Amino acid sequence: MQKAFEHFPDAWLGCFGHNLNLAVSKILNLKRVESAVRACRHLVQEFSRSWKRRRELKVKQTALQLPVKSLIHDVVTRWGSTFQMLERFLSQQQAISATLAGERGAWHLMPKETDLSVMGQVCELLGPLSQFTDALSTETSVTLSTLKPVLEHIKTEILIQSNDDPPLITQMKKTMREDLDSRYSEKALKMMDIACFIDPRFKGNFSENLVDIVSITVQEALRLVPVNVRQEPPAEMTSRPISTSTLDKASTHGLTGLLKKITATRQQRTEEQSTIEDQVKAEVKIYMCLPSVETEEDPLLWWGGHAGELPHLSRIARRFLCIPATSVPSERIFSASGSIVTPHRARLNPEKVNMLTFLHFNLP
Repeated sequence: MQKAFEHFPDAWLGCFGHNLNLAVSKILNLKRVESAVRACRHLVQEFSRSWKRRRELKVKQTALQLPVKSLIHDVVTRWGSTFQMLERFLSQQQAISATLAGERGAWHLMPKETDLSVMGQVCELLGPLSQFTDALSTETSVTLSTLKPVLEHIKTEILIQSNDDPPLITQMKKTMREDLDSRYSEKALKMMDIACFIDPRFKGNFSENLVDIVSITVQEALRLVPVNVRQEPPAEMTSRPISTSTLDKASTHGLTGLLKKITATRQQRTEEQSTIEDQVKAEVKIYMCLPSVETEEDPLLWWGGHAGELPHLSRIARRFLCIPATSVPSERIFSASGSIVTPHRARLNPEKVNMLTFLHFNLP
């Protein structure tokens, strides 16, 4: 699919959740981190195989006034589950140690001090990242326009290197930052810039070069102009006379009537002499002058109320703001279809499956 998009006019935009998972997998594959994760995974497996250890763990948790929670086993392909496994182990470390101490020959299951230190550093780095995947996997709100602010926050706040960082955290931040930078092509970054600019919550706040983004947006708006509008002859070639009907409607007595005639004449001449590009640039100026909306508001509702005022820019909003930042919404459809077409309902025809899937996602 990526190879096919190289010669396609539109850009390939990878799933943010998948890209983040690949970047985190790079740091989980580091030798020290991999050793610590393996030790924790082995301990969790041993507890899951023994009901006596699980029962004793609950007793120790109650005695130490810790939350009575089971250990979590990770899924190798999902970094979030690995983070949850490490976090749960560290939070229950005291109860786990007490459980193993009461069993002869089981203390070797406890990870070493160096592994415990590595687990703590990994959780310290991955903790702030755990919320972004779920936040950008929604299908009820705009997500593509938020991708640039999220990536900028990750790179400049979470993955920024500090002099106080231990060597392992510095190495993990560098590895992850380099991997994320390589995941997005120039076309994808351009698409994210346009989507972020056309979102009334952000506008040009996250644009490194606002002049270039405005120019790219104008060109994109001109490309989306309908063919019938684009093929109309220029106003200077038609040389239409100013309509008298407009003036007749504005005709009243006195100075008020004269001002209405002058205003209507000026407005009609301006509309005839302006090109589509001038109209788009004027819309951009109006859009930038309008106040930004709050981050919790829906940008689609905002554009629904300003589509008549900004018709050219609204086409860009319809084209870009509907793009999801992750492939999770489409994968949910496959999961729902898999629950509908079961071995006991394997003779459903495709039309019925489509109808049932549609009802599943659209019935309240």
